[in-house]
Amino acid sequence: MSIDVYPNSNYFITTSVVSDEDTGIRFWEIIPESHYQDHAKFSPGGISTTTTGSKYRIEYRYDLQGGHTSTINVVRFSPNGQYLASGSDDQMVIIWSLKSVPVQFGSKEEVIQWGHPRQLRGHVGDVMDLCWSRQNGPNDQSCYLVSCSVDGTAILWNIGGNKFSKIQTFDGHKKLVQGVSLDPMMKYIITMSSDSTIRGYKNRKLKTQLQFFHKFTLKNREEETEGTDENVPMNIDSGNNQNESENNVNAPAVSGNQEAKNKKCSHRMFLDDVEYLSFVRRLTWSPDGTFFLTPASVFQDLQSESKNLYTVYGFLKSDITQPAFMLPGIKSYATCIKFNPYLYKKSTEPMNPERPALLDLPYKVIFAVGSGEQVIVYSSESVYPMAVLGNLHYASINDLSWIVTSDTNVKLLVASSDGFCSFISFEIQDNGLTLLGQRLISSEVPEKLKGIYEAQERVDFKRLELEAIENNSKKNQFKNVTFKSKINPTSAGTTNNNNSTFKGPGDVEMIRT
Repeated sequence: MSIDVYPNSNYFITTSVVSDEDTGIRFWEIIPESHYQDHAKFSPGGISTTTTGSKYRIEYRYDLQGGHTSTINVVRFSPNGQYLASGSDDQMVIIWSLKSVPVQFGSKEEVIQWGHPRQLRGHVGDVMDLCWSRQNGPNDQSCYLVSCSVDGTAILWNIGGNKFSKIQTFDGHKKLVQGVSLDPMMKYIITMSSDSTIRGYKNRKLKTQLQFFHKFTLKNREEETEGTDENVPMNIDSGNNQNESENNVNAPAVSGNQEAKNKKCSHRMFLDDVEYLSFVRRLTWSPDGTFFLTPASVFQDLQSESKNLYTVYGFLKSDITQPAFMLPGIKSYATCIKFNPYLYKKSTEPMNPERPALLDLPYKVIFAVGSGEQVIVYSSESVYPMAVLGNLHYASINDLSWIVTSDTNVKLLVASSDGFCSFISFEIQDNGLTLLGQRLISSEVPEKLKGIYEAQERVDFKRLELEAIENNSKKNQFKNVTFKSKINPTSAGTTNNNNSTFKGPGDVEMIRT
């Protein structure tokens, strides 16, 4: 099961198994208590769910029709709000856009829904994950999408306008590709597979086209079991092109005496398909593009030869040759990670030496980790979690998504393979904010992120609804058309005694307004 939230809104979408009674994709809305009366309108299907004891209601809106024919594994809204993408076991990626439909059969009143499914074919196996670019393409209505599949490949697509096209295919994994993420700055694409590796592809930055080449492969972590206890290097394969030109980056040179003293050991950083039973590995980049986080990860202290500990690794873009940090305290393997899409102001309180920061950033980023048993919320200001929630579901957590419409309206949505969703609400504290704090405004973010941040703040579902209605009304305006009849008036026996000419269909002007 997958879940995703429309940017800057209370709308979200869920997926499930496709059947005769279920199209697999449902659109929902979270309605605050103060807006109940305003939303007492027709709801297709007549289904709504009220959350007991809370200050909001979750209401079902409609199903998306005419799409996939098999189980839907992932669904994602584009950051610009123009498109919705879904991936399925039917080997297809489908792109949805907004359309106008009657409220009910025979009614002249229309509503806006997601529809007009367009199929992207390129995979020959189940599509497992999708990731949109945070930056637009050649115009505001276009963007890029990356998909990955159990066929061992990932595909970069150009989405927008009247032509959707495949840009590039990435291969090299030996088994299923179960996770993909695109750097917000469009510098890297990373993929994660059940072959216990992560492959990274770097943007060539060509002027005429978008093209990536294989740059690194992450697999083993190395350290010296005797000697200094400094930053630990790990194996990394480096290539200069898409055609597998890979070479190992050697560890720093050491003297003969030091080499004799130190013993190198290594272990796998990522679980294989025997130890890891989930069907997704949803790794992700931070919203500022500074680092990325990896699920399905394990850590072993090679000094003490202890058993493997489940963890999440963080890799800096500036030095992908080694993990910058690891997250402790995860009871079972992580399956998915999701960043809050906004940057937040750093805390003004003095830093506690016993709770060191993950990274020294001029702001803080917040993310959630989903595992088989827990949802854990972290901030970049501490290696220790902000919140830990357990016993939410009967099965593994597959997906996470954030609702952030203001500093006081923050929710975390959780989807599980048990077929249910959970909603975690962050209460307002004495300072008038939630536990997360205060978001940065566009003027406060770094210059390189301002364009992305401003575009994100402009996304408005109500505005797009009005634009879709306007565009639909223009398409329904028929021009004056004259139909010329090919019928011979005389042979048709339609002359009269006054020798007046036959007036057939060619004289009828049809105008629809």
